Amino acid sequence: MKASDILLKFANRTSLHGVPKVIEARSPVSRCIWAFICITASLIFAVQISEVLRRFFSFPKKVTIEVVAIPVPFPAISLCNMRNLDFNVLNSVNRRFLADPYPQHHINVTNPFVRQYMRTVARYGPLWYDYQEQLPYVFQEVFSRTTFSANIPQDVITQAAVHIDDFIVTCYFGGNKCNRSADFSTFFDSYYFNCFTYKAPPSDEHHSDMMSMSEGTRKLLYFVILI
Repeated sequence: MKASDILLKFANRTSLHGVPKVIEARSPVSRCIWAFICITASLIFAVQISEVLRRFFSFPKKVTIEVVAIPVPFPAISLCNMRNLDFNVLNSVNRRFLADPYPQHHINVTNPFVRQYMRTVARYGPLWYDYQEQLPYVFQEVFSRTTFSANIPQDVITQAAVHIDDFIVTCYFGGNKCNRSADFSTFFDSYYFNCFTYKAPPSDEHHSDMMSMSEGTRKLLYFVILI
């Protein structure tokens, strides 16, 4: 079989576009044109596939950042005092221990918190002297604040704990003075006792948004607290 017959057979059966035109062309000019078209298309294909492979093996990462021009609501903020008891209550407990170091002698006092406090200390106190050296870490937990909050009624502790007027001296939000009765709520914590959560007023009162994108202003919360 001649080479020309093989090329004609290939041209009739191949699915490559343009190649049959090159083989079956009757004049040299048309054959050159079709050959040029096929070579150009092959080169373009080679360039495109090499670019696709280059991008694929570069492992690109796409990050989309969108700036949304809406106000951000100001978050609620909770404040707790490390000194969990009122000064007067602390001084009362300290004075009684200085006068008489035995807590069982103070379980009949009129102050409800001091009375419950002394009863709890009198209950666990004898164990301290017998086992504290053997189990120091255990007794650190036994005589922690959570022990008193578990043995003394919550309403009694709340009355003896730090109150908002004795804790937060000054509060301003967005240049406006805070309303303590409306803006603050109290919740009980077993370690800190009385804690206070500030929630910004509705936006129609003092603009409780932390930042207004349209105005470009920031709302600041300013506290002066007594520890």
